[in-house]
Amino acid sequence: MMNEHRDMNDEHVDDITCIECGEVFILQEGEQGFYIQRGLSLPKRCGSCRAERKAQKMREGTRSAPQKQPTAKQVRCQHCERLTILPFIPQEGSDVYCRICWEGVKNVGITGAIYV
Repeated sequence: MMNEHRDMNDEHVDDITCIECGEVFILQEGEQGFYIQRGLSLPKRCGSCRAERKAQKMREGTRSAPQKQPTAKQVRCQHCERLTILPFIPQEGSDVYCRICWEGVKNVGITGAIYV
């Protein structure tokens, strides 16, 4: 909530009451321009409360969607039967080859094979 509006010649433009801690904080003229130019609402929290809120979101993992961890799968090559590790689970019914055999399959042009 805006408490008062000051003359543009002052070093700050608006005093705002933080909705978290209730303290009045000063929004500098340059800061206000930043929000206005980008079509953003003026901040409702002081710098300390904004930093704490951001840190809390980071701790909770709500800042962005959690990343999926790849699932490794140990399989045997369809051609040479060498054990190899895939960084994913292959689709059922797909042929799976080790790196060496895949080069041969890739050059011959067999379809439906998975590179390992």
